[in-house]
Amino acid sequence: MIVCMLIMNLNKNSRFISSFVKPTTRKRAFLCWNKLKTCSSNISVYTASHNEHRETSLIESREKNELQRRSLLFDEAKKQQLADRVPRIEKIEVKYKGRVLTDDAVMFMNKNLSTPYHCAMHIGTGVANSSVLAVVTPSDAQSNSTSVSKVQTSHDGELVTTDPAKPEQLLWDIHSPLPFDCELQLLKFTMNNTLQWQHEQVNKAYWRTCSVILGAVVQEAFKENQKIGLLKIPEISVKSGAFCYDLLLDPGMRDWEAKEEDLVFMSKVARRIISRNLKFEKLELEAGTALEIFQEDEQKMNTISELLHKNGQDSSIPVYRFGEYMDIMEGPLISNTAHIFHYIVTALHQVSKETNTWRIQGLSLPEELKLHHSVWSVLENRARKLVTEDLPENCDHDTDKSKKFNMHRYESIENKTKNRSKATGQWLLKDWMTSAEKIDPTVSN
Repeated sequence: MIVCMLIMNLNKNSRFISSFVKPTTRKRAFLCWNKLKTCSSNISVYTASHNEHRETSLIESREKNELQRRSLLFDEAKKQQLADRVPRIEKIEVKYKGRVLTDDAVMFMNKNLSTPYHCAMHIGTGVANSSVLAVVTPSDAQSNSTSVSKVQTSHDGELVTTDPAKPEQLLWDIHSPLPFDCELQLLKFTMNNTLQWQHEQVNKAYWRTCSVILGAVVQEAFKENQKIGLLKIPEISVKSGAFCYDLLLDPGMRDWEAKEEDLVFMSKVARRIISRNLKFEKLELEAGTALEIFQEDEQKMNTISELLHKNGQDSSIPVYRFGEYMDIMEGPLISNTAHIFHYIVTALHQVSKETNTWRIQGLSLPEELKLHHSVWSVLENRARKLVTEDLPENCDHDTDKSKKFNMHRYESIENKTKNRSKATGQWLLKDWMTSAEKIDPTVSN
């Protein structure tokens, strides 16, 4: 510090010093001062960069702690439900109905512990790994009891048959425990073409699952200092061409526009999530527990309030978890991300500038239904167009612009996120397996 002050004074009083200091000495002094000045500037830049990095690290640490806190509360609620439901081990009779008569089987499983996946493992590993959804039909004795009707309205199943003359069928998540005697069917992506209803339910579950993954992609892709609110997953038909998730982005991103490299990066994040082979777990939580889990998420708190207002204050809140990500939705979802093959993020449209509401879109196909790259490119470009189905009332998007959408304008996003082996024709692991910098709108624009 003293040396710097002396040299600075040397610079200010150069005329006075030049009268008694040799030229060579004066030259060396000024060279030394210039070096110290540059060093001081570099130190200032480093200090600012260090502080920014420290702030980012603190935000990332808080985000990580929040995810861990949610996961711990989810595990505690799961253990508590098992303790309440299973004071002692009881057996239930599960009648498995296969594709042909010779495949039928009767199994005695553990009540509130065994899942359709466990039942499928008794049939075979191949059956268990290929099953994505279950149809559960309660036995006659169970369907006539009061307790079962409560399970049908508050548990994992979705009522799909209302004819009183027919047994009631429930769509069931593969990893959700079975609480009563029942008949079980396992649904796959490849089934008999005559079973149109089953195909429709599998397609809906797959589409819904891919939408949930979009929420995880958004939370992982953007920088932690960007406030991203996950509003809802709209009920979009498969015929719309893309699955969606409605978002509320940071006010500072009102004039931001997603570029092609942003879509490619988010697709890589999606590939990284899918590659972990995560299973989807569902719990029906009490409102208090759900509010505690999502206490830091304003949008999820609003979702819980809406569900309680819709279904009653005593109703349960359906929460799904895969990996570290959790979301609130009715379901059902497919069993595991391992079933997903094609998956890309195709668009991010601003549907309301006033509220800064956006709609992120994607396209996917399962492992069992692969396509030729030329057909996939057509579907991919179609999925870039804004899906106007079930848009918010305050939507102010440009409909004329949507009608003029160019189907052949873009290159394939999937080709930018994957490499295909010329020898085997299989996809090779690329840089989506490693971590990368997150999206920063201030830099993108």
